[in-house]
Amino acid sequence: MTSCGGAARQGDSGGVALLTVLGGMIVLVLALLMLSAALDLAHAHARASTAADAAALAAAGTSPLAGGSGNPGEAAAELAYRNDAQLEHLDVQRWPLRVTVRVSAATRMPLVAGLVPRVGTEAAAAVIP
Repeated sequence: MTSCGGAARQGDSGGVALLTVLGGMIVLVLALLMLSAALDLAHAHARASTAADAAALAAAGTSPLAGGSGNPGEAAAELAYRNDAQLEHLDVQRWPLRVTVRVSAATRMPLVAGLVPRVGTEAAAAVIP
């Protein structure tokens, strides 16, 4: 008669260690995926923030008070595009001149893009006479 809780049989040694290593590798891969997703979101937010700042300054710089051409929408959209982002909204208050822009940048990792396709931010700039 053999007992169920007795000593391990000769062929069973190391089975638990293999499962433990496999489980650890799965956890490590999932942690790396989560880290890369967080970094992708942070990178998209940084690109959007840079683009928003540049777009707001470009739009404010088009004011005749600042020696510009007077077309803030075109300038803001172009600077957002140059910074790998898209101009979502432009609000111009004429006096005193204050420009507010909303810009978004796309996430690049397919896993993140399925959940959060774009990350947006706002910036403002003003021309004070």
